[in-house]
Amino acid sequence: MDRRSFCAVTGVALSAGCLQLQEAETGDGSGDETEDEPPAETAPSEGVQSVTLTEAFTLEDRLRATFSHEGSFWGFVDHRLQAVGPDGTLEWESDSVGDDVSLVPSTLLAGSEVGGSCVAFSPDRVFAGGLEGGVDTGRDERATLYAFDRETGTLEWEDAVERPPEYVRPLSATTVADVVVAAIDVGSGSDDEPWVLRALEVDTGESRWEESLEDVRIQHILAHDETLFVSTDDGLLEFDPESGSQTGTVDVTALPPHASPTDDVLCCATLAGIERVDLATGEIEWIEDRERPIGSLAADDASVYGIDHAGYVTALDRGTGEQRWESRLPIENVRNGGFVSSGDVLWASGNDGSLYGLAAADGELLYDESHHDYGFHLGAIDDVLLTSSSERGFVTVVTFGSNQQSSVASRNPKSSFKL
Repeated sequence: MDRRSFCAVTGVALSAGCLQLQEAETGDGSGDETEDEPPAETAPSEGVQSVTLTEAFTLEDRLRATFSHEGSFWGFVDHRLQAVGPDGTLEWESDSVGDDVSLVPSTLLAGSEVGGSCVAFSPDRVFAGGLEGGVDTGRDERATLYAFDRETGTLEWEDAVERPPEYVRPLSATTVADVVVAAIDVGSGSDDEPWVLRALEVDTGESRWEESLEDVRIQHILAHDETLFVSTDDGLLEFDPESGSQTGTVDVTALPPHASPTDDVLCCATLAGIERVDLATGEIEWIEDRERPIGSLAADDASVYGIDHAGYVTALDRGTGEQRWESRLPIENVRNGGFVSSGDVLWASGNDGSLYGLAAADGELLYDESHHDYGFHLGAIDDVLLTSSSERGFVTVVTFGSNQQSSVASRNPKSSFKL
């Protein structure tokens, strides 16, 4: 597929959606970079004084449900999945799945907030979950997994699960071995209808196996080596992806937020606080106890970050679980998909419509501006931050730089948008 650049050539209205971020010069760090944990692989930068926003580029279409994967931003435009490079270039676009289908965001809200990605990748294909509402009932009765060719974006196959008149939604998807596995919420996770795990051949979409999980709620699924991990409120369940048989359980009673800073590590929120699991061994490496439940998680090379329902943000050493700092945002929780780390700055999409930036080194509030959008999603690639802020239907791009002096940030609504 040809690459098309959407760099800004339009007028003032488009410039309102795309911003570049520049940081002050950082001071001396307190730790050297290492490859193993603990200590942290990359210590956060010290001495960040402020964050300012300037224009970077604009996109023709706003990416809904923005997230980042393998150096590209991903999201949905109308009924198509798109990948956009950090320079604003459209790199990939799928076929349309049809006007009557809604592609499920990378973070799904189903009743209460449920974290999980409904986009999965194999070397040759991209998989995305979608749903179709019932014509007569007006409810979501059909959950579909779509497989697109990774080179051309051509729709190759689709697999649907129907339970009329039940509420049916895809929750999470992942690839493992030669199958793609989808977790499907049937009946909104009620006791009457169990959650469904469905494994399909990546090449053809043919069913490999299907398992119903009764008396549990699936929070998230992911894979490590040749094992499928299903995070539930009754343990982290291990499955053989070839047969669908359960092979083990890790005693972690998970809540929705999850973060995987590396392929073999899973950090999840629990009733106790935050727990880190080594997926290679199935061992719980540390537990951080707290009184308030965690609403969202993020992670980087140095830390795991959790924000609770009172707005407290806690940074924990990724290797040991020891607290680095605690700060408080002027909001309560933020949505999953709206909480990311870019290394020097931790970003939160507030449920008050604002974007908040915290120094990763010490939790100092560096940025606080309204984006006039409730619960927008965020993606970060190196020094570029992309938001799905929908005030004008465009994306906002923020770029980081560590070589420019800047003063302490102050609240100035005109600094983030040109109107």
